[in-house]
Amino acid sequence: YDVLKPKPKVKLPKEPSSPQKPTPLPSCPVKQKEQKTIPLTPKKSMPPKPVKKTVSVKSVSSPKDYSHKKSAPSHKPPIKSVQKKPPSMPEYAPAPVEQVLETRIITKVKIDYSSAYLLADFINNNIRSNLAVAQNPSELILAGNETEILTAKQVVKLLDTCPKVQVFNLAYIRPVTMANMLANSVFGGDCCVCPDGCEFKKHSSPFVIYYNNEQNTITIVGASPKQMELADSYIKLSDLKSPQAFLDILIVEFNDWGISQFQKLAQFHIFPASSECGVSAQNLFSSISEIICNGGGEILARPKLTVSNDGNYQVNATSDQPVANAQGDVCNVEHNCGTRLKIHSVINQQGEVFLTLEPQYVAMRKYLADEKNPESVLFDKRSMKLENIRLEDGQTLCFGGMNTQEEYSSWGRTKVINKELMMFVNVHLQQ
Repeated sequence: YDVLKPKPKVKLPKEPSSPQKPTPLPSCPVKQKEQKTIPLTPKKSMPPKPVKKTVSVKSVSSPKDYSHKKSAPSHKPPIKSVQKKPPSMPEYAPAPVEQVLETRIITKVKIDYSSAYLLADFINNNIRSNLAVAQNPSELILAGNETEILTAKQVVKLLDTCPKVQVFNLAYIRPVTMANMLANSVFGGDCCVCPDGCEFKKHSSPFVIYYNNEQNTITIVGASPKQMELADSYIKLSDLKSPQAFLDILIVEFNDWGISQFQKLAQFHIFPASSECGVSAQNLFSSISEIICNGGGEILARPKLTVSNDGNYQVNATSDQPVANAQGDVCNVEHNCGTRLKIHSVINQQGEVFLTLEPQYVAMRKYLADEKNPESVLFDKRSMKLENIRLEDGQTLCFGGMNTQEEYSSWGRTKVINKELMMFVNVHLQQ
């Protein structure tokens, strides 16, 4: 401010010889900023990193040009960088790994209601294999860590519950038949059918159907409430009074004369269902009895039985036939000599009876004893099968065809007698 302030004029003496020069103004000192010079030192080099064996494409940019910038001269010498090597690790020293050993627990669990075999399979399939083992139906052995044992016990607690039990009384159908019908139709075969008194835990099915033929009841154990309701409705619809039929059966063995007499009887008469035309069943049986009384054969059996729908029956008219050796001693007994008849009946609501008959005839023919086989005997066996024969009320079925021969020796002569086995079945529906 003092420099710029105007000062009073000062008169200077004139010099004629030299020209006058203006006096310079005193200069004002101006401070200038000092430029600091920073020495360019190279960066410290880092230890080389391991190069990965991956190929990557990167864009390469041109290095920047700093030639237009002038750097101040450095007064200090550059510092040399020292590269430090990483400490080398011995090749035989592995990295430390912490290992935690799990403790194994073995315990027994008691099973009260369910099957230990089913629970063991469920635990091994859903939690861990070989975790549970069942040695008997009421005991389960668990082997694992604490978490697995706790989870398995929770599963046992949820599944081992008291099953529901319900008893059904039957009026007409046999309990074993109804139990099989429920198992196949209602439950789809996913249950076990067994007689009353067997142990529930021995079965591998989810529930069991017990049948008692003496008390005419069935008991369902382990089914759900909805399955119990379904079984109850099925029993009410199925346990109905089935139609029955009365069978009057006559088994006759005719000889030659008896066969001829019966052929005459069949030639002039037809065996209808009623007595309006031809011969009725009662008259037919009386005519056959008359032929038998005159020496035409013999009656082997006259059974009478009542059959129901889907029933299996068997008629045995057999005897024990002793077999003697060459010395006359009894060495064997044949227990099936005679006639056997198997019957399967089906009765529909229209009053029709369908029969399946399987007759069988066994008779001893002759001895074949010799020195090597002193007990050899030849038996004559005949059998046949008639399937789905439809009969109405009052009709009579007559069939034969099983012929046999017997040899008789007298006065040095052998006589052969032909015999034919015939069966008559008369049907009467019962209301």
